[in-house]
Amino acid sequence: MGVNQRALALLTLMGTLGLPGFLVSAVTASGCRGFAESETGTKGGGTGGTSNGGAGMVGGAAGGQANAGGMPIRAASITGQTSGTQPPSAYVAKVKRLLNGGVPTSDEVAMAKANPSALGPLIDSWMTHPLFRAKMLTFFAEALQQGGNSLNSLTDQFPNFNNASREWLDVVTDMFPLTAWDIVQADRPFTEVATTRRFMANTAFLVLVSFLELTPQESAKKDITVFNRPSPAIMTPTDFADSVQRKVFMLPDAVVPRDPLAGGCPDPAIINHDNFLRILLGTYHSPNCEPRRLSVPILSDADFKDWRLVEMRTRSAGEARTPYYDLPNLRKSKSIALQRPRVGFFTTPAFLARNATNDDNDFRVTTNQTLVVALGRAFDDEDVTLPIRTSALSAEHAVPGTVCWSCHVSLDPMRNYFANDFLTTFRAPAVTRGAETSFGFRDVTKDGGDMFTFAQIIANHPDFASGWTQRLCYWANSQPCDEDDPEFLRVKNAFVASKYKWKTLLRELMSSALVTGAAETKTQKEKNGTIVSITRRSHLCADIANRLDLPTVCKADNTLARFAAALPDDEYGRGATAPMQPTEPTLINSGSMAAVCDRLAALAVDGNAGTARVMSSNVEVSLDALVERVMGVPKGDDRFSSLRKILQDHLAAAKAAKASTSQAMRSAFSLACQSPTAAGIGL
Repeated sequence: MGVNQRALALLTLMGTLGLPGFLVSAVTASGCRGFAESETGTKGGGTGGTSNGGAGMVGGAAGGQANAGGMPIRAASITGQTSGTQPPSAYVAKVKRLLNGGVPTSDEVAMAKANPSALGPLIDSWMTHPLFRAKMLTFFAEALQQGGNSLNSLTDQFPNFNNASREWLDVVTDMFPLTAWDIVQADRPFTEVATTRRFMANTAFLVLVSFLELTPQESAKKDITVFNRPSPAIMTPTDFADSVQRKVFMLPDAVVPRDPLAGGCPDPAIINHDNFLRILLGTYHSPNCEPRRLSVPILSDADFKDWRLVEMRTRSAGEARTPYYDLPNLRKSKSIALQRPRVGFFTTPAFLARNATNDDNDFRVTTNQTLVVALGRAFDDEDVTLPIRTSALSAEHAVPGTVCWSCHVSLDPMRNYFANDFLTTFRAPAVTRGAETSFGFRDVTKDGGDMFTFAQIIANHPDFASGWTQRLCYWANSQPCDEDDPEFLRVKNAFVASKYKWKTLLRELMSSALVTGAAETKTQKEKNGTIVSITRRSHLCADIANRLDLPTVCKADNTLARFAAALPDDEYGRGATAPMQPTEPTLINSGSMAAVCDRLAALAVDGNAGTARVMSSNVEVSLDALVERVMGVPKGDDRFSSLRKILQDHLAAAKAAKASTSQAMRSAFSLACQSPTAAGIGL
């Protein structure tokens, strides 16, 4: 039997052994070539090529290794929907994989078979795994719209941020997912994602949020002295605290002593705060002089690792602000006084950068996105809830009964919660606007108040519970739940009754037939079952981290990271209440999955000490590992021995085609990695 026929046999087997209702769409495999040709990577594909293309596919050098027989196996494609009820072997695997990327044990499946209610306690145990934290941080980054920024997208808030190092972007991106995780771990109400004023912050983040206290006029003021060599005109600071007090900093390589145009740079230099922030970011630029990076950054590595909860309280009248450059105080701060309101997910620099506004839009998009995240709802012309006051309605949208009026009548007074405290660049205004605020959305009205009032309104809104229950439905099933489904209402009400405990919501939903398919609910009946989706990037990387004990390889290995980046992932577009979730295999997805699997095979099979997880010299143990740890099918599963036999035959065929022992095992690894249970979710 040829390798392509074996791939088809594998798909058929996966579709017939305990997995009724799955639709096998296709196996796309390239034409056969001799092993000697593919080994060199010069015939039939060239470097990184195959007979039907794709960087890094087997048969080319970029993938690291050739598959046995020169026959690259594209990602096995399972698409379609489940129908009827699903067995514990399918839904226990699905739920554990979603929560921490793990493979269920035979005992866990047996417990669910004997007693379906055992799934709840199993879920509790799976949520104690370290990879559960990683899964939730990834989920929160997108669901709370803290990811997806670039260094450049933050330059409105932080001048020259586009020249900063990547670790600064990570600081901005990570701080609120870590805050949400702290809420989850402490079992506090999840509504705190909207109301919290305690944020997980490190010293680097405190530098940034303190800088945002300056108005553009203040940050442009030249009142900081920087010099790079002793001068009789300037008393050398005794320490950094002295520098902070006097605004005088001796930085040996901060000021460039020469001009490429032969003009020379001033030393000492009197610079503004925008330029001094550049020094803290690791770069410096003065007029007509070369920009350069400090050889010894002012912030240390520890300043990017000292995460702790910091209260961001309102600065009282007459209270001095903490300067953004006061590192000695910022390093020990657990409370910081700010004039700008920092409350919940929607005032973080990351959220504001992702949902940027301008003078014409005037915070409308930012306000709408806040409701989308908090409540899973957006403004539309069909649900008109008039706010108590409407005088803030923009004149060009003030004709009652029009489509524009029906949204703007509520949106325009609500956007002033942001407009009163921020410029459209999200910097601090010199003078606050003092505009009228009023909330009116989906049968909830509230007059007046500030950003903290706004936070409480959305946290108490009746749509909060259904919005987050629905968001998890998308995450688990790649499709929405029917919000009139009695089972959906039961889960949502359990979330509310628990006082919005996140783990309660997860336990109730993940053990529900809405996710497991153990019984047919109204949602499944209306949607003809539950989608069997391709494995998107974040789920795949969690699988790799857990099953192969390679927690950082998706980022640490540049080649694997590049291939994985081409895989789709969950993403919320602006104004969309539903995520973009590709579920169907495409040529790009299949090719990228093949490239990921080939690269992973090169790392995990007979690789270096840091990544080797499968040894070709120990065939029996390695074949067991491929079925269990890569394909995700435990030994007690009825399919285990048949799947193992297919991989064993594949290994023998590779050796018969003159593959080396390592190459043959890597080919088997890649085949297992692209099998339906690895390449699809819901099996």
